[in-house]
Amino acid sequence: MAAILLVLQSLVGLPLLVLMTKGTVVALGTMLLAAALRRQHLGDKSGLPLVAAILLLTGASAIWAVDPAVTLAKTMQLAGFLAALLAMRGYADAWSESERETLIRWSLIGWGIAATIPAIDAVVHKPIVALISSVAGVNPRGSKLLSSGAFVYKNCAVILTLTALPVFAELLRRRHWVALGGGAVLLLIAVFYTGSSSALMALLAGAVAWGLHWLFPRLMRWVMSIGVVVLPLAMPLVPMFVDRVAVTRAIPNFPPSFYQRLEIWNFALERIRERPILGWGLDAARSIPGGTDKFHVSFQVPWMPEFYETSTQFMPLHPHNGGLQIWLELGGVGALLLAFVLWRLVRSQVGATRESSVMAGFIAAALVPSTVAFGMAQSWWLALLAMTWAAIKALPVGSKTSGDE
Repeated sequence: MAAILLVLQSLVGLPLLVLMTKGTVVALGTMLLAAALRRQHLGDKSGLPLVAAILLLTGASAIWAVDPAVTLAKTMQLAGFLAALLAMRGYADAWSESERETLIRWSLIGWGIAATIPAIDAVVHKPIVALISSVAGVNPRGSKLLSSGAFVYKNCAVILTLTALPVFAELLRRRHWVALGGGAVLLLIAVFYTGSSSALMALLAGAVAWGLHWLFPRLMRWVMSIGVVVLPLAMPLVPMFVDRVAVTRAIPNFPPSFYQRLEIWNFALERIRERPILGWGLDAARSIPGGTDKFHVSFQVPWMPEFYETSTQFMPLHPHNGGLQIWLELGGVGALLLAFVLWRLVRSQVGATRESSVMAGFIAAALVPSTVAFGMAQSWWLALLAMTWAAIKALPVGSKTSGDE
């Protein structure tokens, strides 16, 4: 039964995640159930003090939170995720080499199927829409599903980008150059077809960190150790010193979504200044005062004849920036704790040898969507990070060297 669950997760689960993003939580549960059925070692007590500190701060923030009930509920959810993460620390290391080989074989197939879905969508999307419209007599513009440019969503490209890391590492080990090239093409199609700038930046960051760590492992470990500390602590400086209007005018075709982020980040900074030490409470971004108010901007830019216009809420669910979200919800105390967590992550997972190159690429790639797209407490995103990390840890030993002899 445990083997069946893992095969289903690798072969069927990943393709489904491309279409149903929030299924990552179910996939994570499947992984843990498979481990329990195999009676593998679960858990690692060495992380308990840090987990306790995180939950103590997040739980205590309900005392001063905007909505205490929401904060407590999110703390319980976070506790479940952290418990799962601690459990997988033992689970990922328990596989024998033969089991790792079997698991990665199914994963290669599963990722290949998943990566093919956006490519198929790109080819057949318009014919399918036309067929459904003619048969059902429906105007595509009147249907949200039919009027969308794609059946797959932007998050699918982010999922494929992160999960590509262990897959590409294994293909490098096996020297399957044709499969590696084909996988890279499919991944690029998914990224550009969905128009996911977060996935593109994550792909670039992951590839650069992977390559640089393979070339300069000791230097990159040192650089990443410092970088992950500076990133959350210095994040409020971005809206403080970046003039969003000036940037928009200076950069041709500056995406409206990025202007919106700068506006959202500026609003977040204003609220951070009001409670800079302890913040507004975990998950308070959803109910922050003034967050549901909308802004609309319209101004002339030199690179287009018409006015540049965009609008959205000042706080649509979360700041779309993990560092600013921590500052907003848990204040400077939370930012310091996050910096320590990230520093410990790099020091424990990224070594000074080429064996850690894939993990270095994963951490760099994961930081990008965490900084420009997703919320720090989104369950599906945290589950994806946990599963991808476990997949890299469970790679056959040779895969982690990225081709190192």
